[in-house]
Amino acid sequence: MSTSSTRRFIFNDDDMSHFLKSSAKTELLRFTQAMGKSCADSSMQNQYHYDPKFPLVGLTPAIAALHGSLHSMLSWISDFPPEVDRSKVRFGNPVFRKWHARLVERSVSLCSCIIKLHQEHPESHSIGHFDKKVLQEAANVGHSAACVVKDLDSVAVAEDREVIGELSTYLTSSFGHPVRLDYGTGHECSFQIFLFCLCKLYREFLHYFSKVMIFMLFRKSFLNVFFLY
Repeated sequence: MSTSSTRRFIFNDDDMSHFLKSSAKTELLRFTQAMGKSCADSSMQNQYHYDPKFPLVGLTPAIAALHGSLHSMLSWISDFPPEVDRSKVRFGNPVFRKWHARLVERSVSLCSCIIKLHQEHPESHSIGHFDKKVLQEAANVGHSAACVVKDLDSVAVAEDREVIGELSTYLTSSFGHPVRLDYGTGHECSFQIFLFCLCKLYREFLHYFSKVMIFMLFRKSFLNVFFLY
């Protein structure tokens, strides 16, 4: 079974010093600032309105698919309900390990779905709004992708395989450590980098989806897992 070549590079103070001076750090910080400012900027109110009856409004098909996948991931909690007795653990719930193992098994399928839907909807490469039916279908595809175990070797295109491998590494690192059963800013940062990579691949995401990303993906989907585990 093929695995991603993405690996850790920061192990000591010298490594951190190198990162702090790098262009990657500068770009990531700018991305984070842009997402924060988009939520505080009142001029964006006319560009995005959250509709609880149809939360997909304002997304692209690819991001709608990610939204669907996150909701499917949330439903896994019913398959692995948290143990009531937590007296023997310091931080998280041991059942989280099973939840995380499923995420690892299905992460390639999740990331492949995002890439595929972006490629299938070239109109998302320019600014615009999508029909609700298209977005709902995309969300359903994303939800289904979270039910599939897929090996990285099964991705036919080498370039896509490399991208999906890196994306899946950040995604599986975003929800806490399955051994230590802890969760901290490093894990949250992994999800931020996951979104950052998507915006590096497809710059139009950042252009007008930053507020949607942080409101819908972080607040409504991503963080819900931690409230239960």
